[in-house]
Amino acid sequence: MAPTNRVLTAEHLTRFFGRGDTRTTAFRDLDVAVPRGEWTTVLGPAGSGKTALFECLTGLALPSEGSVFIHDGKHSRRRALELSSLSDNARTRLRRSRIGALPSECDLMPSLTLRENLLLGTRLARHRVDRAAFREQCADYGLGAHLRKSPDSVPADVRLRARLLRTLLTEPDVLLLDEPTAALEAGQTADLLQLLRELVTAHHTVVVCTSDDRMAEQGDHVLMLPGGLPAGVDRPHPGSPGDSRVPRMPALKGVPPVTAPPRPAQTEPDPVAAELLPVPASRLQVTTPGEEPSRC
Repeated sequence: MAPTNRVLTAEHLTRFFGRGDTRTTAFRDLDVAVPRGEWTTVLGPAGSGKTALFECLTGLALPSEGSVFIHDGKHSRRRALELSSLSDNARTRLRRSRIGALPSECDLMPSLTLRENLLLGTRLARHRVDRAAFREQCADYGLGAHLRKSPDSVPADVRLRARLLRTLLTEPDVLLLDEPTAALEAGQTADLLQLLRELVTAHHTVVVCTSDDRMAEQGDHVLMLPGGLPAGVDRPHPGSPGDSRVPRMPALKGVPPVTAPPRPAQTEPDPVAAELLPVPASRLQVTTPGEEPSRC
């Protein structure tokens, strides 16, 4: 995979907590490549290290060993930026501009209205927002009637859509979400899946860390963490023949890859800005026996 086709890469990544006899390893010697303009799902049960990986990829925490790089797709000759070489403030600025991070816990300010929360990120990033476009985006995300409300007074799915739009307003290179469906009902999860697929159709890069198999069914790539099924699994792009494979995600070292079963060709929906279009159902089923979806 060419450097310009990658947004994030991780090399020999290890994260552990504690010392001596109490030390716990979240993951060890992990290599990851996130393709630009596609949907990558990091799938695993509770305790498999999904949140720890999310924190390393977003710069919220530094790995115990290894490196995470963000690549510039607009300037192929520009050197990749290593997150661990940056100060805390520099990584914070990076999350305001190039890395969109949505942790599992709601991070909206309860003392502000939804509208004020939406515009807070752009002000901190000194990013200009067109007012007419902003009103249209709020309507597209179903937020128009909630803009003057506090985050605590709206349903969980409205809060999630507000957080998602707040992040997208700064036009990040990649959007990463940690357990986004944990507080959603079944119908709300279906709406989120459609929204994320629409974003990828519009050439956004999406990474979802989750224990929810439905995320894997809709994504383009699946990276399994230990404790789930063994391997990195790729699906064909929507609209491509079932035997035409996209570049494979690096498998976890020492674990054989699993190949996704073929599926019939499907027509990819046209990108739209105002409507959430239905997304063709995936034929790939990724499950872990006895696993129950839970918070990371």
